[in-house]
Amino acid sequence: KNSSTAILDADGNEYTYEDLIDKATGLSNYLAYQFSEVETTGIYAQRTSSVLLLNISLAMAGITSFNIDPLSNEDSKQKILKKCDVLFGETNPTLPLPEGVNFYNIKDIMARSVVIEKVSVKGNKNIKAIQKNDLAALVIEKNEQDEWIEVKLTHQNILASVKGLMKIFNVQKEKRVLSTIPFATAYGYSFDLWLPSCSPFFLF
Repeated sequence: KNSSTAILDADGNEYTYEDLIDKATGLSNYLAYQFSEVETTGIYAQRTSSVLLLNISLAMAGITSFNIDPLSNEDSKQKILKKCDVLFGETNPTLPLPEGVNFYNIKDIMARSVVIEKVSVKGNKNIKAIQKNDLAALVIEKNEQDEWIEVKLTHQNILASVKGLMKIFNVQKEKRVLSTIPFATAYGYSFDLWLPSCSPFFLF
């Protein structure tokens, strides 16, 4: 149901499925207009509902995202930043930004997007026609040698992951789930970010 709760974060922010649709639509419109030349964005922030919305909206706008785990070491952060055109965060980052990478505050982005919240995504010419094999996100996961490696996720990969998770957890009715997996990981990006947005999972 659109009126059912989809997300409740640690700050007490609560969003229904209708809220997610409206806010993600408006934000994706703004992102597509403001960052039409951007290919890859970094996201350096703690897990919040705003960060979840930002990830969803970037995918809707056809912009690749790469979440940076705040707890990762400095070398890992810099490797990721070098792949990004812009960085979104909650506060001005303490880590040095590579030349050419601009920083944007997530709260400011959210506030600016409100004025076009109800505009249809299909009506925005800046939004690219997304193909199922287009790159949606860059994430990290451990290989057989227990080493962290970079993994590319297409829109088709995300859809397949969500469908698989829905079968594993038998998602047919509302379930409340507590999870703390970083969005930077492949599993966290699929389970914590996309599954509650597309199913009756109520994520804390």
